[in-house]
Amino acid sequence: MIATSRLTATPGSRLRIAAALTVLLTGVPRAHAEAGLILVESLSAPAGDLRAMDYVAPGTTIDLGTSTVVVLDHLATCTRETVTGGVLNVQSPNSQVDGGSIARSQLDCDGRQLQLDATRAQGGGQVYRAIDQRPLVLYGTAPLILATRGGTIRIERDDQPAPPIEIQVPESSKGRSVTVDLALSHQELAPGGSYRVIAGGRQQAFVVDRAAKRGADVPLLARLLPI
Repeated sequence: MIATSRLTATPGSRLRIAAALTVLLTGVPRAHAEAGLILVESLSAPAGDLRAMDYVAPGTTIDLGTSTVVVLDHLATCTRETVTGGVLNVQSPNSQVDGGSIARSQLDCDGRQLQLDATRAQGGGQVYRAIDQRPLVLYGTAPLILATRGGTIRIERDDQPAPPIEIQVPESSKGRSVTVDLALSHQELAPGGSYRVIAGGRQQAFVVDRAAKRGADVPLLARLLPI
């Protein structure tokens, strides 16, 4: 399921995001994936069924009222859009807003590979990195993992011996996937290291850039790891 159509933000009551676990919608239609996956990074107030870490389809209209703020991440282009108020028309590569403001910033991320891996993960199939395919590059040492289901999530180092990181994650509701942010538990990977993440019978190879930055202040797109 993917968020579509028209959504209206409710004034007051800000959306509260759990410290180590949030959710996203799954099952991205192929047409939307080819247009470029768009992720809701944060939302200052509820807007229908839309939540932080949901994918939102191009063509979706969101009424943000006078002051609701939504942050959108365009995976393929590594672009972050911060939209305040107005009626937002979500589009790829650039959204439009009527009666509000929109600010864009370009971030460090492995856009082409991130888009490919996120599309595969949302498709629900096995994800195995072939030898002749390069792995996803992360620019933060603390990955933010988007897993299509709960259970055991395991990170193993491939280039040298190291203790694995293993996390038990409860299943989410309404067919949504789970988000695990290693920065919130102060777990950092080694710059320059080669790793794989294993979850739900699937695995995904990735590397941490030698110049990767530490901590939770690294932009989401720079450390996003879909599986």
